[in-house]
Amino acid sequence: MITTMVLIQLAIVLALIFIGARVGSIGLGIYGMVGVFILVFIFGLKPGKLPIDVMLIIVSVITAAASLQAAGGLDYLVGVAARFLRRHPQQITYYGPLTTWLFCLVAGTAHTSYSLLPIISEIAKNSKIRPERPLSVATIAASLGITGSPVSAATAAIISTDLLGGRGIELKDILIICIPASLIAILVSAFVQNFVGKELEDDPEYQRRVREGIINPEADLRKMEEMESHPSKYARRSVWAFLLGVVLVVIFGSAPSLRPSFMVDGVKNTLGMPETIEIIMMSVAALILLFGKANQI
Repeated sequence: MITTMVLIQLAIVLALIFIGARVGSIGLGIYGMVGVFILVFIFGLKPGKLPIDVMLIIVSVITAAASLQAAGGLDYLVGVAARFLRRHPQQITYYGPLTTWLFCLVAGTAHTSYSLLPIISEIAKNSKIRPERPLSVATIAASLGITGSPVSAATAAIISTDLLGGRGIELKDILIICIPASLIAILVSAFVQNFVGKELEDDPEYQRRVREGIINPEADLRKMEEMESHPSKYARRSVWAFLLGVVLVVIFGSAPSLRPSFMVDGVKNTLGMPETIEIIMMSVAALILLFGKANQI
């Protein structure tokens, strides 16, 4: 009986996750809460402790990232990345995933990589390199960037007191392990991908599509060049403000002694890392609004 109930509850959870994934965007979180409603009010299960610190970190980082987007900072970064990748087209299998990884490492979210994927694809095709080689590694690199990002929700969850934070694991410990490990994994994967599939010049299916006009490398190149815009000085300011926030998070996470301390009931307490991230990233959002002229949030 117990096994049957567990299987039914598991089926409900998986079904709602599937529905939320199909809806997309915020749908996954909404339908996830529907699952919690069913488990609590129908099956009588006790809900766990709400991850308030993780939720607040997500809100603060997303607010800063949204401010960066509104100020044109993300478009500026995409333009910089595109120019860099175009200068090294033959190394796109390596530089494409590494650029995606760096984007996610700094921003703390894989959503920033979406604008890079079509650029990587077009540069690869124009360089006669199979697009799936850099793209397959780039999508994984985005996830690896999240695990090593000092401002990602995943890192925030790990260093919370409910998980490893309660066992003395700090931000610097996570970064020391995750950043080198993910970097090595990307380089090895990119090396292996260089030997996957035929070269485009030797691929009869690709050549057929070029002849029939289904694929037009010249038109794709012109379209990609049009995507690059001339950013304003405010976009650059917003990027520097966001990077300042990331650097401060790394500094305070690596050196706890730099964080403020308070006396509570005769006991000295140091400001926790979750609160530090929340305060810094919200302040970064304010700086972007002030100096980046992001008025359309």
